[in-house]
Amino acid sequence: MPQITQSRRTEKPLVPIEMISHGTLTSLDLQKSRRFYEEVLGLEVIQVSTVSMLARKGTDHVYVIVETGEPSTMGMFDHNGIDVATREAVDEAHAVLTGNKSQYGLGRITKAPTPSTSPTATATGGKSCMRGRADTPRFTTTRRAT
Repeated sequence: MPQITQSRRTEKPLVPIEMISHGTLTSLDLQKSRRFYEEVLGLEVIQVSTVSMLARKGTDHVYVIVETGEPSTMGMFDHNGIDVATREAVDEAHAVLTGNKSQYGLGRITKAPTPSTSPTATATGGKSCMRGRADTPRFTTTRRAT
């Protein structure tokens, strides 16, 4: 049964990490993923092997993207956040992604009906939540397996 959890926060954790440094995403096609991350999202991308690359934007936190050749099973609750400056920027991103859907192999793109929710964009099998910092509008898009 769902319930509120009890905090176990401590001043001295067992493993004193300094930061969360990276996350991992899978890719069906690394070249198509790189194109999307660079051209659509403007991420800094460095290929580190024939089957993997690193991507980041605005922080030292990186995503390791690994080509698996398999479609991702990432669901709506497993997603990554991407911030834009305003509600208008979210609306513009939604329009741009909708207009370029076939060019980047995007699947379903949805936009939440209320301004109290955030837009979500998904590519290369994963989901990314895009929100305006001022008020959190939301849409979602998924990348088709190709």
